[in-house]
Amino acid sequence: MINEELEMALKRRVAEVVNREYNSSVNKFAAALGIRQTTLNDQINRSAKISATTLLALTEIRPDISAEWLLRGEGGMFKHEPDTRQIRDDSERKTDLPHSNYENALLKEMAEQRSVFIEQLRTKDKQISSLLELLNK
Repeated sequence: MINEELEMALKRRVAEVVNREYNSSVNKFAAALGIRQTTLNDQINRSAKISATTLLALTEIRPDISAEWLLRGEGGMFKHEPDTRQIRDDSERKTDLPHSNYENALLKEMAEQRSVFIEQLRTKDKQISSLLELLNK
């Protein structure tokens, strides 16, 4: 199935980030993302799907990593890096599908999660401002 192939390719790319940028330490990567190591390990190595929260956190802490590469396997891992590597696995690239339903759903979920995170940050900012006002009185 295409969705399973896309999910496996996505897992391989996240694992590549862990291996290359975090010395293969899922624990260090999970800590950097702010998620539990067991959750991340399940997403990368087991049947759990990579969550939009994980992908969004990854793009937030590592803005140099190309979201296009991460989600679709196109281009280089880093935004500044041209795509010079050969695609090793044809399942990583589906040029006949501009955006699959899975990709569209994932992008939509990421956008929704981003909105939630922004609202949570605004709420926290207001709470911090209120506490600072109390401290300054």
